[in-house]
Amino acid sequence: MRITFTAVAVLLPVLLFAQTVPPARAAAAQIMSLEDIEREAMSNNPEVRTAEGRVAMAKAKVPAAGALDDPTLMYRNWGTPLEKPWDWNQSQQMFMYQQTLPGPGKRAARTELARKQIGESDSQIEIVKREIGVEVRKAFYDLLRSADEHRIHDQQMDLSKQALQSATVKYTVGRVPQQDVLKAQIAMTRLADHLVSLDEEEQSARAKLNSLMGRDPASPLEIAGQYGAVRALPSLVELERIAIENRPELKSVAASSGVADAQLARARKAYTPDFTLAGGYMLMPADSMFRNNYMAEVTVSLPWLNRRKHDGDIQEAEAATAVVRYEHNAQVTWTPASPNLSAQSALLYPQCRLRLLLRR
Repeated sequence: MRITFTAVAVLLPVLLFAQTVPPARAAAAQIMSLEDIEREAMSNNPEVRTAEGRVAMAKAKVPAAGALDDPTLMYRNWGTPLEKPWDWNQSQQMFMYQQTLPGPGKRAARTELARKQIGESDSQIEIVKREIGVEVRKAFYDLLRSADEHRIHDQQMDLSKQALQSATVKYTVGRVPQQDVLKAQIAMTRLADHLVSLDEEEQSARAKLNSLMGRDPASPLEIAGQYGAVRALPSLVELERIAIENRPELKSVAASSGVADAQLARARKAYTPDFTLAGGYMLMPADSMFRNNYMAEVTVSLPWLNRRKHDGDIQEAEAATAVVRYEHNAQVTWTPASPNLSAQSALLYPQCRLRLLLRR
């Protein structure tokens, strides 16, 4: 029985050690630093490109926002006798050119709204870039930590293998009990299971970095870098000031507030009447006293007769402005810790508040 157990004890470390050998890395894996990964993520990340595309769309709307409506050209023929439908000398013919002109200030209001929407879209880029930057750094340090854990695991595996070999030899000669060998085998088994978790975490972090850079998640990638130095944080008051001045969500809300104000200004311009100017040439029948004539026409809209529509648009714009203002206040203000909170929650509350506000 001792000979059989010894054979198993000798073979088991070899099998476990074979399981702990990490998978071979691709020879063509690119070695990148944190700065390289961040630079490529900001250039190729699909979310960043989408946000930049929205900015391009908003910029393209500015020239069209203040442009005039398309002019119209009209030809009209009337009074042609049915007995001689080909005889146009007996009919009246008219050529007319028409152009609608928005009321004073309407084109400027539309242009200002389009420009404010550019700022709103542009602020979204900063939010996306900050979020991508946070995800990149988290995945990078996860992968860096995984490499350190693999090195520690290899050291522990070497020690466990030596311990198992030593326990096996001592058990063979009867110097230690069988439980010492079993303990060494269990330790190696746990290390092998732990290696599986380490490999999964490493593959997940590598796939995350590739996805953030707009690459195939399975692309080979190696990183080079070190952990950042620990620095003292400013005071809580200073952190609040930095957060309020630099948090991209607040800038986005401010840009949205500008858009809401521009929409309200445009809605209030609805009571400014529009004008339509038209001019035309008329050719009268051949026996008319004045065969060549011209015509001028001015049309004015009457928005005061449609107050229900315009008042509704103004109220909607005012409500949207109020909502943005409330959202800005909700982003800036916070509720002090309740006295009913536990001591541990009271200690953690400033940290949670800091994580929510400070995104640099």
